[in-house]
Amino acid sequence: MRSATATGPKTAKKKSANGGDHGSNGTSADRLPDLGVLTSAAGMAGELAKAADALAVAMETGVFCPPLDHNLRLWTAIKTVIDRAEGEPGGREGLVELANLVAASTLALAPSLTVDAVMPLIGLDLEIAKGLVDGIYDQLTRDRAYFLWLEAGGGHGADQRYWLQAESEIRGTPVN
Repeated sequence: MRSATATGPKTAKKKSANGGDHGSNGTSADRLPDLGVLTSAAGMAGELAKAADALAVAMETGVFCPPLDHNLRLWTAIKTVIDRAEGEPGGREGLVELANLVAASTLALAPSLTVDAVMPLIGLDLEIAKGLVDGIYDQLTRDRAYFLWLEAGGGHGADQRYWLQAESEIRGTPVN
């Protein structure tokens, strides 16, 4: 198991050519998006994928503190957005539990940062991002299948055909 360097925010920041402060990789990856970005599943999935990518880069460099801090702040922002959202609590409760899990896991990592310890956080970010994207595709497919059904006159018995056609159109794959 390889140990990581616990570089704090002061040593991880550097000045860019234009004088701005940036994260350890020279990008603005340590800045969180506006909370508005996190209100959509696509926005949340994109930000989680970026955070997972930053953690993966940290595995190569051994500098974990900036990306771990960003990941923790991202999940805190997700939890904030979820707490403020109105509507069905079903999926939100699971995300709140995951946010709490990420927070607890990240704080538990502090004493001994290792590559093996960070891998589950990367996996979690990517899995949730994938689930959010899959949910978007499912909703788009559901909506398109419904409109195909309506266009065909709303008859009974061909729901699977409409679903497969909609899925093909949404995902860009041919119907077999």
